[in-house]
Amino acid sequence: MRMKRLLLSCLLLILMSAPVMTAFAQIPVPQLVSPIVVVNTAALNARSGPGSQYTVIVTLPGGTELPVLASTADRAWYLVATPVGNAWVDIDFVIPRGDFTFVPVIRLQDIQAQFAAPTPRTIQMPTARQPFGAAAVSPRSNRRAVLEVISVDLRPGPFEASGVITTLFIDTNVDYAVLGETYDSRLVEWVAIFVPGVGNGWIEKAKVRIIERELTSAEMAAESGRGMSTSGIPVPQIELAPVIAIVNTPFVNIRTGPGAQFSVISVASGGTALNVVGLAPDQVWVLVEGTFGRGWVASEFVLLRGNLNNVPTLTGIY
Repeated sequence: MRMKRLLLSCLLLILMSAPVMTAFAQIPVPQLVSPIVVVNTAALNARSGPGSQYTVIVTLPGGTELPVLASTADRAWYLVATPVGNAWVDIDFVIPRGDFTFVPVIRLQDIQAQFAAPTPRTIQMPTARQPFGAAAVSPRSNRRAVLEVISVDLRPGPFEASGVITTLFIDTNVDYAVLGETYDSRLVEWVAIFVPGVGNGWIEKAKVRIIERELTSAEMAAESGRGMSTSGIPVPQIELAPVIAIVNTPFVNIRTGPGAQFSVISVASGGTALNVVGLAPDQVWVLVEGTFGRGWVASEFVLLRGNLNNVPTLTGIY
């Protein structure tokens, strides 16, 4: 009899404790739900930077759902994960879904500081000494310059009269990050490069070979951290979108200088698309690039497509 009571008591104790144990076992682990944005237009351009002046990485169809990784401080642009990598989208063309309270903020200045600075809006031509830039910020660039001559002078400006920063000597094991390109009044092409331990400078393009290659892990670390923001979230490399000039007349003359008094180097037919690489100060003439090399065309005979703020104004060309 006593044994039966003991067994009954044990059974009742087990039955009473079971709901408590089950309740503890069913407590979920708190997790934050990642917010998303839904594309709210027929097609949306996802860009390399938070602005319409940056290149398009991918075009997303309407209704696409994108996980949000970060945003700009004004919440006007969101960094999202796309099938081809991270990219920026404009908030005006998406519908936010979820709690954005814990979405990290990435400052545009923090992104720009890690990559090669865009071509300056105004490039000084040979009439004055205008340094390319004194700040020795190591850029990230897959475009590299390899010396093809025994030695070359690194100059502060894209012309011989600008002076000499240092002299570089040929070394087949060394290449330099390319920051930009321009030309002087004699149509001599120059390349802006970054030299470790020295800084930015210009060399004549004819004396180097331009290559493209993937950076090693050590180079990525040395050249500002490949695609990483201060928040630790991978961001795409900022790249300005190109500007295109479309010939809007049956034929147009491409000239050696910004004026009808300069000789014709080529003739482009109607509908030809040419990359715009520079503007005259009055924007009456634009410097274009094609199979003929580089030359000038009157803006009244072309349709300009793109953001002209991405194109440098060339001074001292007259």
